[in-house]
Amino acid sequence: MPTSSGKFASENLVLSASATALLFKLSRKMTEGEFLEILHSFCGPIWQMQLGVRKPYDFIHLPWSKLAVVNFTSPKACGLCFEVLKLVAGRPGVCVTDVCEAVQQGLAPNLAHFCAKCQQSSKVSLPLVFIDGHSIPPLLACQLLVSDSLLQQSIAETSAPKQRRLEHKDVLLGRSRQLQGKTDAGLFGMGSTVLIEL
Repeated sequence: MPTSSGKFASENLVLSASATALLFKLSRKMTEGEFLEILHSFCGPIWQMQLGVRKPYDFIHLPWSKLAVVNFTSPKACGLCFEVLKLVAGRPGVCVTDVCEAVQQGLAPNLAHFCAKCQQSSKVSLPLVFIDGHSIPPLLACQLLVSDSLLQQSIAETSAPKQRRLEHKDVLLGRSRQLQGKTDAGLFGMGSTVLIEL
C-alpha cells in the first residue's frame, strides 16, 4: 500500500484494487512528451495487447522537476503500468526511479487538486488532459469535470498547514531542541500526539 502522504517507499509493492493514479519519481527533469515516450516504451505493447488501447490515461502532469502524476482510465491499465515500471524502476538507463500509488485517484480529483494548486501559485505547469483519447485544454476539463464541492475540498486540503508528528523517538534523539523555536508556528496537542505546524 502507498504511504498515506503519497510518498515513495520501497515497500509499496501492491496497489489498492481501485487505484487509477500513480506517482513517478524521475531521475531528471523532462517534459510531458518525453515522459510519455518513456511510459509508452515500457507499457505501450502491454496496453495494446491486454487492453486494446494505445493511450489508457486521461491526466499527465509533471508538477515538479522530477515528479510525474498519471491518472489511468481504469484500474487494470494502472496496475499493468505499475507492475512493469516497479520491475525496471531505478535500473541503469531507466529515468523512472520509483513508482507508487497517488493520493488523488480519478480524473476529477486530480483536476481539482491542480486547480487548487493554481490558486496558491502562479508558477504551476499545465497538465495534459485527455477525454476519449483526445487532448483537451486543462482549464476546460476543470470547468466540465470539477464540481464546486470537489474544488472547495481540494482547496481546503492543499491550503491546510503541513504538520509533522513529534514522536517519542524525536525527543529521545534530541530533536526536541531543534523544534523548540517552532512554537510560534504552532503546536497542537492531540491526546498523546503532538503535531507541529511547519
